[in-house]
Amino acid sequence: MLRALTILLLLYPLTLLAQAPQRIASMNVCVDQLLLQLVARERIASLSYLAIDPVYSALAAEAAGLPLNRGLAEEIITLHPDLVLTGPFSASQAANLLARQGYPVTRLGFVASIDDAMQQILQVGALTDTLDQATALTTRLQTGMRASQTRLQPVLAGHTAIFFSNNGVVYGSGTLQDSFLHSLGMHNVAADAGLTGPGQLALETVIAAAPDFIFSHPGATLDQ
Repeated sequence: MLRALTILLLLYPLTLLAQAPQRIASMNVCVDQLLLQLVARERIASLSYLAIDPVYSALAAEAAGLPLNRGLAEEIITLHPDLVLTGPFSASQAANLLARQGYPVTRLGFVASIDDAMQQILQVGALTDTLDQATALTTRLQTGMRASQTRLQPVLAGHTAIFFSNNGVVYGSGTLQDSFLHSLGMHNVAADAGLTGPGQLALETVIAAAPDFIFSHPGATLDQ
């Protein structure tokens, strides 16, 4: 009996790890969007405060009523999460502190392409035991993108464009925005100017390039 109890106690942590997380906290608005599409609401312990802001969140209405956080470790600890998800740059200090305290923290990688985005959806699906939902979501997204490419490529191919975010940040090569433009046959002005990743580009360079399209979101400020 004693030996059986010892074996049971040794296996108990493995049993816990095998169970699907039931109190999932997100400290990143992009992760928020994935959880809202993959995980039942009762399993979401908290989302980032941007989850309910329609300027940043496409699923602001769906996030309404869920607990929110501002990326502070003390907020997350009170929730007793069994999985904490964040991005590569979001709430880094809080994520480090939570990891040191023994909380299961996963920092999702930087998404640099459409393929990266699909892989990250599947990764979150695996972490949250919703791989079937994640696979279905990637299938829907890929089907929608193919339909959009078929419709838009004849109109947009060969045109130039640039993505602007807050404080005049633009997106060069090695970014999801660049991958998106290439998928439509467009040229990314920022990448053509030699910019890699997100950064700032001289306004004179943008004006000289005279992009055919400028993409931005409603909350972006283009000041430099």
